[in-house]
Amino acid sequence: MAISLGVSIYSFQEELFLGRMTLEEAVAAVAGKVGAKGVEIIMDETPLPGYRENGSVVNDEVAAWWKDLMAKYDTVPTIYGGGLPISMYSNRHQTVRERAICTRREMENCAKLGFKSFRTAIIPHDDIDAMAECFDLAEDLGITIDVEIHAPRGIHTWWTQDYIEAIEKKNSKGAGFVLDFGIFSKGLSLSEIHLMCRQGAKEEILFKMDEAHKAGQDLTEDEIVKLGGSDVELRAARRLQNLTYDDPEFIREIIPYIHAVHGKFYEMNDAGEEPAIDYENPLRILHEEGWNGFIDSEYEGQRAYFDVGCDITMDCIDQVTRHQQMIRRILAGF
Repeated sequence: MAISLGVSIYSFQEELFLGRMTLEEAVAAVAGKVGAKGVEIIMDETPLPGYRENGSVVNDEVAAWWKDLMAKYDTVPTIYGGGLPISMYSNRHQTVRERAICTRREMENCAKLGFKSFRTAIIPHDDIDAMAECFDLAEDLGITIDVEIHAPRGIHTWWTQDYIEAIEKKNSKGAGFVLDFGIFSKGLSLSEIHLMCRQGAKEEILFKMDEAHKAGQDLTEDEIVKLGGSDVELRAARRLQNLTYDDPEFIREIIPYIHAVHGKFYEMNDAGEEPAIDYENPLRILHEEGWNGFIDSEYEGQRAYFDVGCDITMDCIDQVTRHQQMIRRILAGF
């Protein structure tokens, strides 16, 4: 198996929320219009028939419906996005033990639906302890508990390194990571630029700032003001300064632990490129390391068009299709 492509149904979040698309139509679009094989879901946002009515437990009927859907469109489950509740009570956070119990229930849902990667996030440090309590069950279920390496935390932060330590301490085969390409952000997204322009920014100044940042020569606030920039452009400058760009070479250090990849993107341009995120270098390293697994397109830029008065509706299927075409084009060049 080489690198394969899938789609996070999260990419179609607005269509599902507004009822413009059903879950089956989303899966059909992944297979037919986009031409991908894998399907990722986030359970809290996925309208899986019968799931809510059964107390958020996947029973045999729900599992059968989902597996029939996968078979119908010749798709495969990739990542199950699970929650990690810590604020269930009004007066305290859940204990490590309570979090582990909730996680186990979701892990069983994950396995029953046929997913191999159970994706979660770590917020406070003791979430690592909760995950570690579930490693044995993950191995028994034939899945992995994969913490997402997500900006602003990168590969060399505690978020990642302490989880590796927990995995190695238990010598577990039931845990690893979902690598999110958002940690390779190199500039402003087109969706952000368009939003800021609607808020009063000058497009030419934003592009100059973006070019300077990518060249490693960020414009100072004085330089931005001299160009005619306002508070919006200055806010963009702070956004640029806070972007996460990990050295893609760090990927080599965690290759054995990467079980899935989020192809995060915000907006594809007319040339079929994602100008805000480095795809060339991370993909090259995954290729050179012989990594096998799914890269799931995760489109997030539509959220920049939800402001009051904006009449732009992004075509999520077109965006995801362009994104997958870009990945295929880059991989074909190696």
